[in-house]
Amino acid sequence: MFKDKFFSITDLRKNTASICREISGKKETGIILNHNRPEFALIPYEEYQQLIAERLADLVDLKDLQEAIAQATGKPEPLAKFKKRFKNWKK
Repeated sequence: MFKDKFFSITDLRKNTASICREISGKKETGIILNHNRPEFALIPYEEYQQLIAERLADLVDLKDLQEAIAQATGKPEPLAKFKKRFKNWKK
């Protein structure tokens, strides 16, 4: 599990390189605050790649499910509408 570290947007502007070094290679997420509200998250690139791979796998699973339902019912449904209906699937 990643640990969150918080930085203001001003800190990010002034110390971008040092913040990136601080986050890089560690199990930490940099949360960038704008007016004390979370605005962005900085994560190590390897974690980003893993998240994207997991998301793509979920989309492939959804596409397979969509095709199976369309075959069973004979009613194809647009992927965008289908994803909306199953948005909490696998959570």
